[in-house]
Amino acid sequence: MARDNGDQPDLIVVIGWVLLSLIFHRSKVEPLLLGKAAIASQLLLLAYVLLSVTFTGLPPVHDAFIILTAGLTAVSGLQYIYKDLNLQMPPKSGIEIEAVQKDSLAEQAGLQPGDLLASINGHKLHDAIDLMFHRDLDNVDLEFYRSGQKHKITLPEPEETDLGITVKPFKVKTCKNNCVFCFVKQLPKGLRKTLYLKDEDYRLSFLYGNYITLSNLDCRDRKRIIEQRLSPLYISVHTTNKALRARMLGALKACDIMKELEYFASNR
Repeated sequence: MARDNGDQPDLIVVIGWVLLSLIFHRSKVEPLLLGKAAIASQLLLLAYVLLSVTFTGLPPVHDAFIILTAGLTAVSGLQYIYKDLNLQMPPKSGIEIEAVQKDSLAEQAGLQPGDLLASINGHKLHDAIDLMFHRDLDNVDLEFYRSGQKHKITLPEPEETDLGITVKPFKVKTCKNNCVFCFVKQLPKGLRKTLYLKDEDYRLSFLYGNYITLSNLDCRDRKRIIEQRLSPLYISVHTTNKALRARMLGALKACDIMKELEYFASNR
């Protein structure tokens, strides 16, 4: 069976198969259903191969169908392997424990560096702020992953507020503006790399007092700021004139700063 790809490289087939595998691998489709779909796809492909041997005039099999068959087969196999080994797919969110203090509540509960904290008291964790906000002194239910296996533990009522864990830093949101006064661009060369990071992260503003322009907030960010009462935030206004501010920030689609401030003020 020959496939006429023309000038299309086989690399496209490989890339398509990898992307499809990742989509299925991250999905919540039951392994049994994926397995049945893989078998059906394999049978159709085999039947077409047999027909193409008998009837030479049939068109070649399209790459998309081969990609689909390969992706279903590979991912269904991975799903079954995970199921047989009693493993769980790691969550998209979560924070990794970097260190556990000696004789702390976390150590007594069996938590270890490298554990991925998925949720606390039923709330998904994305960073250390979530961990602090959703803690309940009377009851701490933790869900975490270790070596692919999901675990659940309930911590006793702590005498101290500190669980005794250090989590890895979250990925900082960077600034996409091109401010005419950007001090990062004015730094000389040869300094330590961290000084050249252009951060625009409301979490750093809340935790450490970093200034932000509110230019990269989305609906989820605004909702979280309101719900978790992340205040104070240190905001660089510069000017309330929308056109002038857009020019100063070097961003044609800069947010209306007055609307942003009014929104947060009305939701205090």
